[in-house]
Amino acid sequence: EDLQFFHNYIHDIGTNYTGGEPVHAVAYELGNTEATGLLIAANCISNVGNVNNQASTSGILVGTTSSTGTLLDLQINGNRIDGVRTKNAPAFASGGRGAYGILVNISTSAVGAVTAAKIDFNSISNISGLWAHAIGLEGNTPGATVERNLITDLHASYPTENWAAGVKVENNTVGNTAITNNSFPGTAIGVNNATGVVVNATCNWFGTTDPSQLVQAVKGPVDATPFLTSGTPTSATVPGF
Repeated sequence: EDLQFFHNYIHDIGTNYTGGEPVHAVAYELGNTEATGLLIAANCISNVGNVNNQASTSGILVGTTSSTGTLLDLQINGNRIDGVRTKNAPAFASGGRGAYGILVNISTSAVGAVTAAKIDFNSISNISGLWAHAIGLEGNTPGATVERNLITDLHASYPTENWAAGVKVENNTVGNTAITNNSFPGTAIGVNNATGVVVNATCNWFGTTDPSQLVQAVKGPVDATPFLTSGTPTSATVPGF
């Protein structure tokens, strides 16, 4: 209850590890009960994982997929995450795995959930793997808000389709999730929704105002209009957009 993790400098995590287990700079694992209050804020996270480890890697993990519990009042804000990498082979069968800036994946079933999560004012860059997701809402996150995040330099090695995304939504009942006022400059897909429920992704900066490019900047059932027409950050000295 009411766990706070803030003002830490976490760097060089798992840079030589090749044991095939996931690597996380910060990891919170919920069991099968209810918890309230988790704040992960104002941390600097850099140089996590390496290209030789055959397992997913993340800057911040809130999990896990097998949990049936419920987490209330999750706040992830004001963090700088730079340089998260894992094995970037061109296929899962050849060892490629995923890299994440922030991954929320409590329960991929219909039981557990993270309710009313708030992920805001984070700067996430240099994420590299077979797939690369700056923010993954990859479990149930009803009422989540993802806003004022600055996301750049995502690199996915899958050869025939772009598996890099600013925000990826999957295995999720969605439930009033809002992805708004974020900046995705240079990110081919800003929001990728793999569910069948429309996600609100209005008022984001996708790095362009060209209608033909904006169509390519989202994938799946996503409401992305209106969109922002410029991408100047609120501040040059604090994280986020």
